[in-house]
Amino acid sequence: MSKGPAALGTVLLTGALVLLPAAAPALAATAEDHDLSLSNGRVARHGTEVRVWVSYRCDEGRTAGVGVFLTQNREDGPAAVGGAGSGQRPCTGETETVQLTVDAGKVRFHRGSASAAVALFISGPGTTGVTDQLSQEIRLRPRH
Repeated sequence: MSKGPAALGTVLLTGALVLLPAAAPALAATAEDHDLSLSNGRVARHGTEVRVWVSYRCDEGRTAGVGVFLTQNREDGPAAVGGAGSGQRPCTGETETVQLTVDAGKVRFHRGSASAAVALFISGPGTTGVTDQLSQEIRLRPRH
C-alpha cells in the first residue's frame, strides 16, 4: 500500500538532512533569528531538478547546514517531490547564501507554485545546537 507524497516527502527530507552531522539537543528558534529566507525556484533539466537559494546568518565560529524539501501538487496526477541538503558550512557572522539543487523523484517539476520547507541547523563546539525552520509557498520559473 502506497503511503503517498507526504510519506515520501518525509523520507526524502530526512535523507537530504542525514548529510548534516548530528548536533547536541536542538533548541527551536524563529526564522527571524537567523534571517532565514528562501528564493523562488528555477526549473532546470526539463523539470528533473529545481534550483533554489537559501540565505541565513549565524555567528562566526559555528557551523550551519540547510535542507530544503519541495512539493508541487498536480491536478493530473501524483505530486512532484524532492529534497536537498548543503552539509555543514562555516559561519562568518554575515548573511550566507547557498544554492541547493532539488532532484525530482519520479514526477517532474513544472512552472507554478510549490510548497517549500527549509530547515537550518547551527552547531558549534561547547554550544547547544539550534534548529530554525521556515515553510512557505514559492514560485517555480523556467531557467533562463
